Amino acid sequence: MEIDEGDSTNPYLLARAGDWRDHRAWLEIIERYEPMLSLVCRQAKLSGDETNEVLQRVWIDLARRLLSFRYDPTRRFRGFLATLCRSRIIDVIRERNKGVMVPLSEIAEEIRADEFSEDKNSTMLARQFEIANEVQQVVRAKVNPETWDAFWLTSVENLSLKEAGAQLGKTRAAIFEAQNRVRKRLRIEGVSRLAEFESSVGGAFE
Repeated sequence: MEIDEGDSTNPYLLARAGDWRDHRAWLEIIERYEPMLSLVCRQAKLSGDETNEVLQRVWIDLARRLLSFRYDPTRRFRGFLATLCRSRIIDVIRERNKGVMVPLSEIAEEIRADEFSEDKNSTMLARQFEIANEVQQVVRAKVNPETWDAFWLTSVENLSLKEAGAQLGKTRAAIFEAQNRVRKRLRIEGVSRLAEFESSVGGAFE
């Protein structure tokens, strides 16, 4: 991983944080960046408990990534951290909405309508949800309705293969195959569109 300290981050501090036992380094990182991450969570309209969950996941993910830390003066650490936070926000929202799916386009509209909508991070988050919604629509148009329903019931509404099969009149094997087919298409389409988006905003951290 390559990350940059920008104007305010000490690369030595990040290198120290690669040692999980360096509590002083981690305390400084959390104190410095948690307010910014909390703002990103507010822009996504997360509850207090959801925000705490996202922050915990971000710090765990960052700790793993810092094990392979390599300083790159051409990239911004804050941008990387915000992107990581938005990814964990999407995870939490998906988990929250299992069985009660809110359209991704609706989430994007709510973010843009928020009081922080002029903020760059809010705009980027809303665009990511819009891209996800576009990916869903493109893939849905490319598969037959039963294949899409099999994916939706198992991956979004969290039904078991047996339950989805009973509802659609298909075997568990057929539901499993349909689910994997749609997931593969979503990954391929999503990677392509997100790569274009990340390129348009100056790149992203791996």
